[in-house]
Amino acid sequence: MAESQPAYADFEDYRYMQRIVVVVRWFVIVAWLVINHWRADMVLSLLFVDLIGVGVIILNGWLHWRLHRGRHVSRRIAVGMSIADVIAITAGVAITGRFDNNFFVVYYPALVGLALVVSSARLSILLTTLTAVGYSLISILLHPGIDIDAREERSLATRVFLMFAIVIAANLVMRIERGRRAEAIAAERDVANENLQLAKKAQDAELAAAEQRFRIRREIHDGLVQSLYALTLQLSSVATEAERIAPVLISTRLAKLVPL
Repeated sequence: MAESQPAYADFEDYRYMQRIVVVVRWFVIVAWLVINHWRADMVLSLLFVDLIGVGVIILNGWLHWRLHRGRHVSRRIAVGMSIADVIAITAGVAITGRFDNNFFVVYYPALVGLALVVSSARLSILLTTLTAVGYSLISILLHPGIDIDAREERSLATRVFLMFAIVIAANLVMRIERGRRAEAIAAERDVANENLQLAKKAQDAELAAAEQRFRIRREIHDGLVQSLYALTLQLSSVATEAERIAPVLISTRLAKLVPL
């Protein structure tokens, strides 16, 4: 039974969802590399960013290959890949422009991917809080920091707020999607149970008909056949007696009844 269930009925298999995440991650990687190399000087920090990018490319390539081969993608793999995305982005932001690095926007698709694979809303909020705290500390403590006079703290607060907003929204969407999948599975299970009951009733009816045929055959053999045999013996005896004392016509008719 477990092998015949549809793929979407397995809540521990994240292949379908990770196909979307893998494609989005490829676009983010390309955008990250283009933005960081566009008219940029080759400095040591850029080399570190490239090494981080290579690591993400290797991981995403491995996951893409796994999906292409139809391999099972567990929740642990999906969550681990999303956490690696957040760590890589945080490291890249810390190495390059900190608060002035506009590539903080890649946090949002990474956090959406994380929210889609973390079933617990509390865990999603916790991971988002850790990400927001890390990004805020990098933005405030590392050079160039934030300019209070320019009210850059408002921009930082907006960025952090959007992190929580998209994670909560993604988590709600995921909860609705899982609920619909559960309803679809329950409906299919009900239909399967109904079909099973109908098949069982048909089987029971066939069995009852077979038992009825057997009972009729047994009654014919045990009752009617024996009665006919007894009647044959009686007719034969009467025919024999009629040949001795009865007219020829009567004895002839009785004799014809015996084989009949």
